[in-house]
Amino acid sequence: MRPNITVEVSRREPWAVVTARGEIDLATVPDVEQGLAEAIDSGGDVILDLSEVGFMDSTGLRAILAAEKRLAADGHRLALVVTDGPVHRLLEVTALESHFPLFDSVDAITP
Repeated sequence: MRPNITVEVSRREPWAVVTARGEIDLATVPDVEQGLAEAIDSGGDVILDLSEVGFMDSTGLRAILAAEKRLAADGHRLALVVTDGPVHRLLEVTALESHFPLFDSVDAITP
């Protein structure tokens, strides 16, 4: 059975945008990690759009924190797009909501 996730990487200068759709868990997090690595390798800041993610567990949080650490080491940043729902709630209960810049849409970040 194919994991319930799609990950796309695109550019909206000056940002690399990683858009995830579906569920992020142990089975699907490698796809998210691959997308984040591709975006980071392209250079610059990264947006991770989680607005269409209906579920995310701690493996997703680990991938996000690892990407943020790698970006920060190069002087870049990671912004998250989240809407009200399970992902936003997970960021709240883990006290990570204030750790990342959060936006309602990619358009709210990019010109």
